[in-house]
Amino acid sequence: MLTSINFYLFVQEKEKRLYFTRQEKVGERFKENIFYVPFDVADYT
Repeated sequence: MLTSINFYLFVQEKEKRLYFTRQEKVGERFKENIFYVPFDVADYT
């Protein structure tokens, strides 16, 4: 059984990336998926 547990966002300004992480429970263990997209904070200030 695959169950989504948590979803997190965070920005790395130096790398200019917005990260999305999602933790899933697979059986008795947890698996974390990490995704990112280009993101420059200066474009939004």
